[in-house]
Amino acid sequence: MKTKILTSLILFAVLITSCNKPVYQNRELTDVDKSMIPYELGQTVSFVGAEGQPLVLTVTEDTIRFVADRQMDNLYYKYSSRSVSLQSENLRIFLSVNSYNSYKSREGYNFINVSVNTNTETTWVYYAIYYDKEGNFLEQGGNFIYGSKEINGNVYYDVVECKTDKGVNGQSVVPTQFFYNKTYGILQINRDGENFFTLQ
Repeated sequence: MKTKILTSLILFAVLITSCNKPVYQNRELTDVDKSMIPYELGQTVSFVGAEGQPLVLTVTEDTIRFVADRQMDNLYYKYSSRSVSLQSENLRIFLSVNSYNSYKSREGYNFINVSVNTNTETTWVYYAIYYDKEGNFLEQGGNFIYGSKEINGNVYYDVVECKTDKGVNGQSVVPTQFFYNKTYGILQINRDGENFFTLQ
């Protein structure tokens, strides 16, 4: 009798723990999401600074990983994120995209987070580049799209312009313009109407 009671209790405990065990689903980045940031680890990108000086940024990070679990519809989801870092001695740029943004958006859009900082500044300047499921840029958040745009004597196609005067935490910063496309990535950043750096 004691054995039957003990066996029943063990089975009950197993059932309870298995019923409460969370069910996970992985939400991975799509190929479109991954392609929105055109940099690869170890790549060097040449720019021209405000005074015409060369500025070379190196891609020091390009990682895809699963990020924190989030619960929706009684299921737990693990979302993937791609993070890319470009750095020089005096400049740091971080770009990231994650699958959570596209799944929580009813409109089906996603966005690239871009943060820019120099070694002499404490505030990071932040931009958000919105795009749809097909990878087309969207004019959200005050962004503007050019079919073609000439920058530094070169013509680029499907260019998005982001403007901001806010830092990552909402602090005021010098008004900036940021130009970007899917083929080359960062094309130019202007500060207060003047060139900060431009793709060479």
